[in-house]
Amino acid sequence: MMKKATIGLMVLFLMGFHAAVAETNLVAGELKILSGNFKFTEGPAADATGNVYFTDVRAEKIYTWSTDGKLELYRENTGGANGLYFNKAGNLYTTPETVQIFSPEGVLIEEIKTPNRPTNVTFGGKQKRTLFITARAHVYTVEMNVAGME
Repeated sequence: MMKKATIGLMVLFLMGFHAAVAETNLVAGELKILSGNFKFTEGPAADATGNVYFTDVRAEKIYTWSTDGKLELYRENTGGANGLYFNKAGNLYTTPETVQIFSPEGVLIEEIKTPNRPTNVTFGGKQKRTLFITARAHVYTVEMNVAGME
């Protein structure tokens, strides 16, 4: 009798779990391809206005997909940049051989060197002023003067 009750509870639990998952349908549309003429894309990040930046790592380029649907080249010769992120000032962080920080106009304004090649960045901490840098088998942090974008 105990075995049947346990199985019955498990079935009810799974049915309830399935119902909970079905009720949290987050997808509102159909998957569509925007473009497919790249070598190896990575690191999508949106700026404050909703434009999406992404890298074509092997082609060493960063592109923007604007909110009005235009694809534009943002930077060339990026050194295989990956791991994009924005701070609240609109500066773009990239991770080729170092962490490079570009102004909203695309000018390199600062560089953070790590002992290992960085692969990705994000902001965290209580005020989002801690930059977390992944670099192969390591994770580094550094405090920043400008917080990461919300």
